[in-house]
Amino acid sequence: MRAFEGEVVQSEGLRYGRDYDVGDRVTCLYGQLRMDATITEISEDYGEGGVCRVHAVLSDGTYSLRRAVQLAAKRI
Repeated sequence: MRAFEGEVVQSEGLRYGRDYDVGDRVTCLYGQLRMDATITEISEDYGEGGVCRVHAVLSDGTYSLRRAVQLAAKRI
């Protein structure tokens, strides 16, 4: 299983919690590289002036049953 972490670029057309969340399948782009991955973890860091930076862990694998249940319970 491959996994990586990085900062998510926020834009008016793409917002965490509204357009994507943990468990969603997304396409990641880095230069000419392209990979479909699942968001497995998200953290938000607030800096000066309330600026929010979103960091995500993405993986091409699947969740454990325990993690899948936790994510489902969170969305209820």
